[in-house]
Amino acid sequence: MNKITTGILLSSVCSIALLAGANNKYEITPKVGIDIHQDNHEYYKDREELVYGISAGKRVFDNTIFELEYQKERGVKYSNSIYETDRDRVGVNALFEHSEYKKIVPYIIAGVGYEWIDNERNELESGKYLNVGLGVRYALQDNFHLKLEAKEVLNENGRADFVALLGLTFAFGEYRDLTPIEPEIKPIKKEVIELPPAPPAPIEVVDIDSDGDGVLDSKDLCPNTPKKFKVDSDGCPERYNLLVHFDFDKSVIKNEFKENVEDFAKFLSEYTIYDAVIEGHTDWIGDEKYNQKLSVERADSVKNYLIDLGVDDSRVSSKGYGESMPIADNQTSEGRYQNRRVEVQIIKK
Repeated sequence: MNKITTGILLSSVCSIALLAGANNKYEITPKVGIDIHQDNHEYYKDREELVYGISAGKRVFDNTIFELEYQKERGVKYSNSIYETDRDRVGVNALFEHSEYKKIVPYIIAGVGYEWIDNERNELESGKYLNVGLGVRYALQDNFHLKLEAKEVLNENGRADFVALLGLTFAFGEYRDLTPIEPEIKPIKKEVIELPPAPPAPIEVVDIDSDGDGVLDSKDLCPNTPKKFKVDSDGCPERYNLLVHFDFDKSVIKNEFKENVEDFAKFLSEYTIYDAVIEGHTDWIGDEKYNQKLSVERADSVKNYLIDLGVDDSRVSSKGYGESMPIADNQTSEGRYQNRRVEVQIIKK
């Protein structure tokens, strides 16, 4: 058992150099699971016991969380006896996370603590313990995660237990502020020199941009372009600012964005010389293949709504880009919300 423990601890130390973790500062995790007694038949009547508890953690480094953990087992029966006891464990653990903050984050557990035996009998006494193991975190939402842990608990009295726990974590607070710091720009003081008034300039004809698309009328090959369009150098539409965003892991159009899709449907009905390619995008939480599939579903959701509004299905197509084309910082909740979007490319027939 000592060789196994030493091997796990050495593996933990070697892995620390490769670790990179999530960004939550604090977390609270209720847990429930099973405690399997190993080579302890002279102490206990049953091999397995129900165990439950709670832990509270604080991130101290990018990849490291320190947590205070409490576990409880009720009515543990002694072997060859009518007596039973409760067992309480209080310990301090270090969690070393491995991988970037995506949907699944594995981690290593190492910690120490003290175990209280409520009814000490048969040389079963309270004492200190060491526990090591592995865990994995699965992100349900930004602030809610599932945790699965497996630990070996070694008591100073020679007892050993294998503990498997399932927990629901509430994560909150940001460990590191990821907002870019803009440099301070100080105004330059200039000396004002008075000059004699300049002669009046000749009157020139001013070239204006009547439709406000950024291309002057003299070079605009597509005058009177409607608003919300990005145009090319000739002033002709090439992209439409649809402004549709989605909830985490969803492809359903929210009611607040349906009016934007309806406005675009009116444009296609009025300007029949244009077709449209609906482009879906995701944030970076989750597997790349899953995000590619989700981006296609988002694009199809907007495409099908346009068809339901009367747009000919031969004029609209859809395409997914997964997490490959972010427009905002995926490290923040607001940035991930901006990246969960649909855009439109305009094609002139």
